[in-house]
Amino acid sequence: MTGTRLLPLGPDDPRQLGAYRIERRIASGGMGRIYLGRSARPGEGGHLVAVKTPITKGTVSPSDRRRFAREVELARRVDSVHTARVRGAGLTDVRPWMAVDYIAAPPLSELVDTQGTLSAAAVRWVAVGVARALIALHDEGVIHRDVKPQNVLLPATGPRLIDFGISHAYDLTQTTLTLGTLAFSAPEQARGEPSTTASDVYSLGATLFYLAVGRPPYRDTEHLLQLRALVANNDLTLKGMPRELAPLIRPCLAAEHTARPKLHTMCAELDRLVLPGDGARWLPPRWRALIDAYEAEGQRLRETAPSSQTATERLLTQVLSAAPTRPYTQLREAYTQLRGTGRVPHSPDRLGQVAEILRRRQKELRERVRQKEEERRGQERAREARVQREREEAIRREQLRMAEQQRKEKEAERRREEAERKRREAERKRRAAERRREALRAVASFAGAMLLLAAAIGGMAFAREKGLFPEGHDNASPRSSSFPAHTPPSQYTLSPGRNDHPSPSRSPHTLTGGRGTGGGYGSIGDSYTPPPPEPDPADKAFAAVRRGDCLTVHDDGFGKWSEKTPSTVPCGWLTAYVRVTEVAGSDRCESAGGRTSWSHRNDDLTRTVLCLERQFRTGQCFLANAKDRRPKAANLMTVWDCAASKVPVAYDFVMRITSVGAGTVGNCGEDYAWEIHGGSGTICATVA
Repeated sequence: MTGTRLLPLGPDDPRQLGAYRIERRIASGGMGRIYLGRSARPGEGGHLVAVKTPITKGTVSPSDRRRFAREVELARRVDSVHTARVRGAGLTDVRPWMAVDYIAAPPLSELVDTQGTLSAAAVRWVAVGVARALIALHDEGVIHRDVKPQNVLLPATGPRLIDFGISHAYDLTQTTLTLGTLAFSAPEQARGEPSTTASDVYSLGATLFYLAVGRPPYRDTEHLLQLRALVANNDLTLKGMPRELAPLIRPCLAAEHTARPKLHTMCAELDRLVLPGDGARWLPPRWRALIDAYEAEGQRLRETAPSSQTATERLLTQVLSAAPTRPYTQLREAYTQLRGTGRVPHSPDRLGQVAEILRRRQKELRERVRQKEEERRGQERAREARVQREREEAIRREQLRMAEQQRKEKEAERRREEAERKRREAERKRRAAERRREALRAVASFAGAMLLLAAAIGGMAFAREKGLFPEGHDNASPRSSSFPAHTPPSQYTLSPGRNDHPSPSRSPHTLTGGRGTGGGYGSIGDSYTPPPPEPDPADKAFAAVRRGDCLTVHDDGFGKWSEKTPSTVPCGWLTAYVRVTEVAGSDRCESAGGRTSWSHRNDDLTRTVLCLERQFRTGQCFLANAKDRRPKAANLMTVWDCAASKVPVAYDFVMRITSVGAGTVGNCGEDYAWEIHGGSGTICATVA
C-alpha cells in the first residue's frame, strides 16, 4: 500500500485486525489509516501486509462502511504486477479492514522532495509502468480518480499504483480535499463533473511533469479556492518542462478530455523509446540509494518474524505484553530477574503460580496507572473547559466588535448617501438657476433692442419734422443717411454697443446680435441653450445591462452588494454569480429562493431595477442561520469563502453546495436542502 516511514502504535490504534497482528502505523494513506501487519495464519510464515481501515470518530457509519466495501470490491477486481494484491478483508468487523501486500518502497513524492527530479529517459520509464497499471484498472472498469506522486510507489522492479478506489468515496466538494490532491486533478474533477478514464490520463501527465520539474503544473498558491479555479480553467504554468518531454506530457494536460491520448497508444509509443529493464538502468544513483534503503528495511522486517518460544516464554510474554507503559517495564524487569536467578519454573504448577503472581502485580500497577490517568483526564477536561470559555468569550467580543464595525460602516454609508443626495439636489438647483438666468438675459436683450429701435424711429421722425433732409430727395432715402440708396430700412438691424449706425442684416425683418463683437445682446430671435450634462457613470453602467447578462455581484453577508455598479462576465465563468432575468423601471421582481432585485436611482430621478437570479454551482458556499443548532434559514444570495473560520454576526453556518438539480428536497439524503428559483430546482448543502 505505501512505503513511507513507520511510526509506533498509539493508544487508540488496534493491536489485531482479523488474522493480522498490527506492529506499526504507516504515516500516509488517502482517507484511511494504514498499519503494518504480520499474518498469523498457518503456512504464511509471518507474511507482511499493509492493513487499511477507514478514519472515523466513534462507530463506523453505514455510509462509511458502504464506501469502504466499494473500495475493497474495486481493489479485488484488479490483479496486476503494477498494483498491490488484496490478501484479505473484514467488512463486517467492528472496525472494517482490508489487507494488501506490503511494498517496501518510497513514493514518488518523497523521492522528488529529497533526491531531486528525473531525466527525460527516467520519466519515460516511470510513465510506462504507471500507464500499464492504469490500463489494468481501466480494463476492469475501475477509474482511479486520485493518481498523484503520493500514490505511486517505486521499487527497483518498477512503479506500483496504490489506493485505487479511494476517490469513489469522496469527491472534490468535500472538506477533505487537499492542495496535494487537487494539484494533480483533471479540470472536470475540479468542476465537480463525472470522472472518466481521460481524467486519470490528465493526472498521469501532471505527475510526470512533477517528476521532471519538481512542482505541479500550476503557479504556486496556498489558497485552495484559487488553486481550484486554476485547475478548473486549465490555467497551466509549464515553465521549466524539458523540450523532449513536451510530446509526452502536453497532450495529457489537454483541457478537453476528448483531446487526451489513449493509454494503449501512449504505451506503444513509449515502448519504442524505453528498453526493458529495472530501475538500475534508468534511475540516478541518489534515487537508487533511497530505494535500496527501503528494500533493506523491508527485508529486515521480514527476517525478524517471531521465532519459536518455550511454553514459559509464550505465557510470560502473553501476560507481560499488555501495553508499553511503566507497569509493562516493571514486569519485564521482574521476568528478567527470575531468569537471572535461574528460578524460572518449567513445571505446569509452578508456571501457573508465577503467572498468577505476575497477573496480580500487573493488576495493581494498572489500577494505579488508571487512577493517574483519571486525574490527568480530569485536569485536561478542566483545562479544555477553561480554554472553551476563553474561546467563547473571545468569539463574543469579536461578534460585538464586528457588530459595532457594521454599525459604523452602515452609518458612514448612510452619511455618504445623504451627502450624494444633497450634492445631486444642489446640482439640479444650480442647473435650474442657470436656465432661469439665461431666460432673463434673453428677455433683457430683447427689451434693450426694442428700446434702441424705438429711439432710432423717434430720431428719424424728429429729423423729418425739423426739415433736416435736403429738398428734392425722398425722405425715405436721405442722402446724409448711412443707409445705402434703394435699400429699405427694414433690411438693416441694430448692433448696439459698436456704434450708433445700423449695419446690414443677413435676413430681413429680424434682429440679430450677440456678445462677440458689440459687447451687448442681440435681438428677439437669439437665445442661449446650455450644453446637456454628462451622464453619471453609474447610470451608464445600469443602462448597459440587458436581459440574460451574467454579473459578478453578490450579497457580501453584511446586507450590501459586493459592487457599486454591475460588471458583466460570460455566464460560464466561475465568478458569474447572478443572471439578469428582467430589466424593469419598477421593483416587481420575485424575492425568494435565490431571486432578488437590484435598484438604482438615476440622475433624472428615474429608477432602473434589475431582476437577478442566483447561479448556483457545486462547491460554492453561502451563509445560513441556526434553529435548534441546525442550519435553517439561509441567505442564498451570499457568496462566502468555504475555508473561512468566521461569519458575520447575523449568521451561524457556512454551507457548501454538494449538488444542484431539479429534484425535490427529499433527494438530498443526509444533506440539508433548499428550494430555489420558485420551486423549479433544489440545492443540497452540508456544513463547511
